[in-house]
Amino acid sequence: MLCNEGDDVIGKDERDALIGEANLERFGHGSGDASIVYIRNDKLEMQMEVVRSPNSYAEEVQGFQHSENPAPMHRRKRRLFDDD
Repeated sequence: MLCNEGDDVIGKDERDALIGEANLERFGHGSGDASIVYIRNDKLEMQMEVVRSPNSYAEEVQGFQHSENPAPMHRRKRRLFDDD
């Protein structure tokens, strides 16, 4: 998943036009950091730094946290009615 500086998700077609899908296979190239790739888009006259996060979008952007000990499942209690 690729997001812009405002944490908005960039769709596949826009992503390919903006950074080129193949560049996502080049992390570390030119940066010396396996989590960073620098990309220049001459058509748009832009230079970008793309940083790969080890966490998910839900954790990084939306603030969700994965618990190591998931909450136990609760069973619903069967309700009894007068005619049971």
